[in-house]
Amino acid sequence: MPRGRSTRDERRSEHGGHGPLRIDETVSRGTTEVWTLRNGGDIKHNSHVHDVQFRVLDVNGKRTEPALRGRKDTVAVPMGSTVRIALRFDGPSDPDGGEGAAGG
Repeated sequence: MPRGRSTRDERRSEHGGHGPLRIDETVSRGTTEVWTLRNGGDIKHNSHVHDVQFRVLDVNGKRTEPALRGRKDTVAVPMGSTVRIALRFDGPSDPDGGEGAAGG
């Protein structure tokens, strides 16, 4: 069962580009978190988490298609959609990012 919860919103950058803003999170090693990725933009965005693989739990609250049911490090978030992912942080820590770092 996930012990933490984070929300990550995909949106246009302040510079007018179509890429998502970079978001860095510091997490505790050995924890599992469920993150919600929201894309309120007008194009599909790929979301990548460094140094950890995750499982896609659902897309817009619906069971994932078979192609999304394995371990991932990147997931495409369709425009106007919400994707929930479960991440387990049990790898080595990032020497530049504290105890455990993830970013996309």
